[in-house]
Amino acid sequence: MKKTLLTGIIMIAGACFAQAQTEQGGILAGGSVSMDFENNKLEAGSTTVDRGNTFSVSFNPNVGYFFMDGLAGGLELEISSSTFTEDQTDFETKFSTFNFGPFVKYYHSSGLFGLGRFGVGSAKEVDEDAGGTDETKFGVFTWRLGAGYALFLNDNVSLEPMLSYGSYNFTNKDSDPEVKTIDNSLRISVGFQIFL
Repeated sequence: MKKTLLTGIIMIAGACFAQAQTEQGGILAGGSVSMDFENNKLEAGSTTVDRGNTFSVSFNPNVGYFFMDGLAGGLELEISSSTFTEDQTDFETKFSTFNFGPFVKYYHSSGLFGLGRFGVGSAKEVDEDAGGTDETKFGVFTWRLGAGYALFLNDNVSLEPMLSYGSYNFTNKDSDPEVKTIDNSLRISVGFQIFL
C-alpha cells in the first residue's frame, strides 16, 4: 500500500513539473545522443560471411519556443558520423552527415511527448584502402517521427528516452544520372532538455 501511494505521489509530482515547465512562452534547449553498433554479414545461398563492423554516433542539439501550452517548435541540428571496417582487409569507409531543420514537439501532462522533424544538409563518404582514398559528397533530406517520456530531474531539467522512426535520402548529384540512396531506421536515443 505504501509503495503504491509513493508511486502515485511521484507520478503526480512529475506531471505537475511537466505542466509547469511546458507553458506558453517558455523556452527549451538541449539535445540527444544515440549510438549504433552493427555487425554486417553477407548471405549467398547457405553461406554466410562476416563483412565487418560499423560504429555510428549522432548528436542532435536543439532550441525551441512554446507557442502554446505543451506545444513547442524550433530548430534542430544533427551531426552524425559512422565508420565501417571490413574484416581481414585494409578497407574502411567513413561517413559523416550534417543537417538542420525545424521540429515540433508536444508534451502531454503525463510526461509523454511526441516529436516530428525534418532537415536538409550534406554528407560525405570517404573510402580508404591500400590503393588510396576516394571521396563522395551527397545532398541530404531527412525526416523523423518519435515518442518518448520526459523524466523531470528537477524544475528545469528532464531526461528524455525516445523511440523514433525516420528516413535519410542521400543524393549523389555528381553521378550521371543522379543516384539516390534511401536509408530507413528505427532509433533509440536518450536526450535532455533544459526548460527556461
